Amino acid sequence: MTEEDYRLENENNKFSKFGTHTAINVNSILDISRMEERVESNANGLVIYQGWAAIGSSETEAVWLISKLNYDANGFFAGRVWADGEDTFDKVWDSADTYTYDY
Repeated sequence: MTEEDYRLENENNKFSKFGTHTAINVNSILDISRMEERVESNANGLVIYQGWAAIGSSETEAVWLISKLNYDANGFFAGRVWADGEDTFDKVWDSADTYTYDY
């Protein structure tokens, strides 16, 4: 795992008080060795969207699990929400910013 992966995993673990669904430790539901990850960051370098799919998946296929990370006014991680409120592998990565995000 990269340093960024460890950072996100630690944030997920720290914020488990928000509930296992909203701050899920993605390693617990994914076999990371068989998945590829995409991230989109904002101008401050904070990861906003994070997605996973089977290795070799196209970013235009509806096979992605996508989450949005929220931050407070100070830039601290405040929680994770899911595309269309579902933690399912049926989203399109190229459309990450068009979904409604909820718990």
